[in-house]
Amino acid sequence: MALNRDRQRSRPAPPVRHAALDYKPPMSLRLIRYGLMGFVGAAVAAVAYTIYWFVIATNLKDGIGEWIMTRAGTGVQVSQGKIEISGFPLNFRVIMTKPSIVYSRFSEAREGDRWEWRGQRLVADMAPWDFDNISVDLSGEHRFEIATTRTKLSLRGKAELLRIDADLSGDGFPVSAKLSAGAFSLDTGRAAKLVSAGAAEIFARRLFPDEATAKTPTFNLDLRVRELKLPPGLRLPLGNDITQFIAELNVLGPFDDPASVEALARWRDDGGIVELDRIEAKYGPLYVRANGTVAFDDAMQPMAAMTAKVRGFFPTIDALRRASLIRSRDAAMAKLILGALARRPKGGGAPSISLPLTIQNGKLFAGPVGLIDVPPIKWKTLPGSEGPRKLR
Repeated sequence: MALNRDRQRSRPAPPVRHAALDYKPPMSLRLIRYGLMGFVGAAVAAVAYTIYWFVIATNLKDGIGEWIMTRAGTGVQVSQGKIEISGFPLNFRVIMTKPSIVYSRFSEAREGDRWEWRGQRLVADMAPWDFDNISVDLSGEHRFEIATTRTKLSLRGKAELLRIDADLSGDGFPVSAKLSAGAFSLDTGRAAKLVSAGAAEIFARRLFPDEATAKTPTFNLDLRVRELKLPPGLRLPLGNDITQFIAELNVLGPFDDPASVEALARWRDDGGIVELDRIEAKYGPLYVRANGTVAFDDAMQPMAAMTAKVRGFFPTIDALRRASLIRSRDAAMAKLILGALARRPKGGGAPSISLPLTIQNGKLFAGPVGLIDVPPIKWKTLPGSEGPRKLR
């Protein structure tokens, strides 16, 4: 036991740990340190983002100028009063005052077409992290000049709301685009309005199928218009006010670029058609809701086969007869046939009828009854005719 006591005495004493090694700063000092580190990191990020924003803004402004210069070689002249880039830090806002676009196409004899648009102000917005989505505001006044070898037309437009929202693809053209308009009008500079509408919305979308055939949807379009007022000079039999018009359609079959009558004829020859998923209109006493298909015959004139639900056909037939668009004998026959097929709703109201509507050989038919002539489309160039065609 004495030996054990001697060994314990001979062991060296453990080193003494300095209190500074176990020192922990108070929580307040640690928070200050972390706060300073975060502040420095945020400041560096803010400076980097600011440099990025202004570099992109400068390049964007220069790119618009270069794009405007390159358009001049394609027959399109673009000009503006002033370009400003603002919106820091959350977006890029391009403000262009007095923008204008002039398109001229002349032959060697200096004959051709000239189209000109002049706006009051253009404002385009896009996010710094997403340049494929762009919103363009064109609200305000617009002027149009259309000159051809035969006619010259000057138009003036005004819209309280006119906005385009587009999703761009790699080729620079929109994959989808939505146009919203409100309280817009178009006139020739005189007191009477040429056309006006309370609201309108157009949504168009391109589709990119891997393998496109004549039955493959390649493009769709939705159109909605309310309170549309047509030119009073047309003297339409049902008046000039269309309360509502809705169109939902799909284009089947690939369409070649550039757009031309020849490309349209090739699309037709390959079996291309337009599917009308919904056509709905409230026009005077007439209500129509229809669906079907539309194509072109060999003279590039429209032909259609649709099924429609119609209300208000009796006053419509009377209006067509008073306007001398249909003969009294045909009007009486149409009333007799349609009246026999009409059904009244159980709760009362105007009778309705479901019947086929067709456009063939330049005439609109309701069942077997020919109603009105369809004005022909006058194309500048027409492909050769190969005989009569039938709608598939």
